Amino acid sequence: MILSFCTDSFVGDVVSLLRMATLSSKAKQFISTVLKFLVVAAAFVFIYRKITSIDAQQWAFLSATLDTLDKYLYLYIALLLVFAFSNYALESLKWKLLTRHIKILSFWSSLEQVVASHTAAMITPARLGEFGVRALYFAPRHSTEIMGLTLVGNIAQLLSTLIFGIVGAAVIVHSYYEQYLLYFYFFLGCICIGFGVWYYFKASSHFNLRNVQVLGYALGRYAIFSHMTFFLLVGLGMNLPYVLSMACISMMYMGSSFIPSLQVFDAVIKGSIAIFVFGLFGDFTLIVLCAATIGWIFNAMLPAMVGSYFILRFDTAQIFSRKLLNDK
Repeated sequence: MILSFCTDSFVGDVVSLLRMATLSSKAKQFISTVLKFLVVAAAFVFIYRKITSIDAQQWAFLSATLDTLDKYLYLYIALLLVFAFSNYALESLKWKLLTRHIKILSFWSSLEQVVASHTAAMITPARLGEFGVRALYFAPRHSTEIMGLTLVGNIAQLLSTLIFGIVGAAVIVHSYYEQYLLYFYFFLGCICIGFGVWYYFKASSHFNLRNVQVLGYALGRYAIFSHMTFFLLVGLGMNLPYVLSMACISMMYMGSSFIPSLQVFDAVIKGSIAIFVFGLFGDFTLIVLCAATIGWIFNAMLPAMVGSYFILRFDTAQIFSRKLLNDK
């Protein structure tokens, strides 16, 4: 079912176009350099535009908050970096597990592929660039399978977001409606989760230990970046109870996951959804916007900058040859 998204004919055409062996060595080198710099330049343009779109009120609020942290500021930043690295470390382990039957990757090789593909994903709708970049790290004959495995990993991540989102929605519904409506909603949520689990294992071919482990990594990633958001909100002055805060955060992630957009606009989408959800319990507009922006910097911008380095050093000239890359 997953291969319906990337058919053999389509992938074959793309790969054959990318690996034109008839080009001269100078032409290959020129196109290689242009491709690398185009991807990196586009990523940095999007990052710059995002940063310059932050208004003066947000900057002033953020500056005042950082002043209150004072001597703990460096510790605060260090903890955010730990959260961000842990997030991508789990994604790296997930990708390493998904591709181990094709090629055994080291943790750092897997991490390189993850952050490089993240850079391409930032500048393409629905993170489509992620599929192409990850496929370039493997032999041409594995391109279709690599794209399918990327989709399986994304479905696992979406499913984990759906699971926590439904639980969070039930908590919020319970805060506003009668108990019997909560039971009805919980029953409906269980049906949705059950369908999601069934679809995940159907899409990933069958139920096995590997797919369970992949889902476990996806759940772990969700726990990390959701608690990173909670940590940001508390640090910026949020005073809601833990359970209610996590419920609102889960609604924010679930809502943003089903809105197709460029990764660079992720903070805007999450911020707008969070303003509505947290607005049910008080006026936290500036706190939410600043938390979404800082989260975007650590979870999207910094990894994209690291990924840009890997893209620049990637030997894209090999894309145009018939040599099998990273063969078994």
